[in-house]
Amino acid sequence: MAGAQQASLLTGGRQRPATFDWLVVAGGGSGGWGTGGGGGGGGVLEGTSAMNAGGYPIEIGGGGSGYSGAGYTGVNGGNTYIHGVVGVVGGGGGGGSWSPYVASASNGNGGGCGGGAAYTTGQGGGTPGQGYDGGSSAGGYAAGGGGGAGGPGGSPTGPSGGGGPGRGCFNGGTYGGGGGGGGPSHIQPQAPGGSGGGGSGGLNGNGNPGAANSGGGGGGGCYTGIFGSPQYFHGAAGGSGIVVIRYLGKPWASGGAVWESGGYTYHQFTGNDTWSVQ
Repeated sequence: MAGAQQASLLTGGRQRPATFDWLVVAGGGSGGWGTGGGGGGGGVLEGTSAMNAGGYPIEIGGGGSGYSGAGYTGVNGGNTYIHGVVGVVGGGGGGGSWSPYVASASNGNGGGCGGGAAYTTGQGGGTPGQGYDGGSSAGGYAAGGGGGAGGPGGSPTGPSGGGGPGRGCFNGGTYGGGGGGGGPSHIQPQAPGGSGGGGSGGLNGNGNPGAANSGGGGGGGCYTGIFGSPQYFHGAAGGSGIVVIRYLGKPWASGGAVWESGGYTYHQFTGNDTWSVQ
């Protein structure tokens, strides 16, 4: 009883909200190497759950790492969790790559998938409800864009395909944009990343990374020297994920960055933490 009285005093005698809304975004995949496909945007899920007292560990998925010398395809993004509420949301798929005359595309482990590499019409499949497929290549030197949480990646009609769009969420943010496909120096313009943090594809250089805490996919690396000495550039890293929680009324819980807006309290997590409910 003493504990209940103390909790009541701390909350001004208010009643705990019955439910809370949650948004979870996984890490985006990295782009592929040398006219590589764009990395897939991290999976995005929203939902509502009962608000019970307790501690809920938050685990934020990292973006897939950029080219490290260990391989040519992109790396899948990491999963994001609100333990005890949302078991897993899929990271974006790493983009396919082009090692001379050898093509490879990489599927995501949940979210929007990496675009197809040059010399293949394959495209990675996203997970329904979390992300969309990556765009296939057109063959030759043009790579597909990574799938986004809000739409599929683009397939080239000249330049490499742009990243698929991200998904707009209850906090006003857009997340999970796919990375643009990498292209060779003679294909213009640069393939854009999708809205929601997707990195653009490389043009005479490496791809551009997905934005931090957006779940954006990294852009694919380009290829130059088609009529001379070839150079192959690296795909870029994907952006890390994020968790946002909101509930009606004044603050009742702790953890993350906390603010009030429009009658709601928000908690935003950009790194591992615990959301603690009284």
